[in-house]
Amino acid sequence: MCLLCFHLVISSITTRGVDLDIASTILSWNLKRYPNSVFFLFAEGRLALLRSDPSATVAAHARAVSIQNEYRSLHFISFWECAVARLALWDIDGSLKEWRPLAKEATWSKATYYYGVAACLLQQSNGSPDDERTKEAARHLSEIQAAMHKIAGKSIPIEVSTFKQQLCVPLSDGWQKFVARKARKFASQGNRLFLPAMEFAYILEAVNHAPRDIILHKMIPDAEAALEPIDGCNGDPTKYLGGAGANALWDDYCLGHLLLGACWKAVAYPVRLLLTSWGTEALKCAIHGSRIKMLRLAKTTQRPFVDGRIMWLRRCSTFKKF
Repeated sequence: MCLLCFHLVISSITTRGVDLDIASTILSWNLKRYPNSVFFLFAEGRLALLRSDPSATVAAHARAVSIQNEYRSLHFISFWECAVARLALWDIDGSLKEWRPLAKEATWSKATYYYGVAACLLQQSNGSPDDERTKEAARHLSEIQAAMHKIAGKSIPIEVSTFKQQLCVPLSDGWQKFVARKARKFASQGNRLFLPAMEFAYILEAVNHAPRDIILHKMIPDAEAALEPIDGCNGDPTKYLGGAGANALWDDYCLGHLLLGACWKAVAYPVRLLLTSWGTEALKCAIHGSRIKMLRLAKTTQRPFVDGRIMWLRRCSTFKKF
């Protein structure tokens, strides 16, 4: 179990020493002997997400929920993982359904759960303050400040401001809280946020673990569509949203291009390749332009798709040599 935790959980912080093939071997051995173990089903769902297969994550956690009803708190783990997995599938409505029971019953971080509900609602709304989804999101966002709390005197990491958690920067209580700041920004911008669900998916690493087709055909088109009104302003803030978004133009511009860049980065350099020994070696070969080594690697690892995928990655990158 300790090895599984290292390969499946610590991998969200560092990829050094992480190998999903080892985790898969350990997990398969245990699942054959304990097929109804909730904890090994959790691990199965986590492994699937790290391999960019969020649909399998949802299926594993659905089974984990159905197996036992005695410990409700274990269901909350599944709801959280499914909410993130559905964001990776860019299934906003499905993710919303997972955030709702967390916001209603779970207590670990009410502020985060409220923001999860609000972000999904705002992503679905038409942007009008009169939209019912916008009104419901406003109610949840107004409850965030009172819902925030600390554990052992420290802020909950996901509530900390916009610095990425994997940077391993020491967390400071002086930093503005991410969800609280977003709640204030929502009010200051006339009850609107720019791509809130996609930004939340980025923070929760859902973009990095999304399937390539989902990123190409759903996330990137949505990000580009959201940036079109900004590009149409030609740098004039007074033209943005009919003048109502004058103070938000450059914030939205930067955030939009950050998310768009994160999507393209996830397509060109899949994180799942860094979580296996052969994948790390394949990326090194791609970077240094060694086609012969990649062919040898594909043959020795019996993974024929390695060469084709890595060569495709190089075509999508900025390398001049091919």
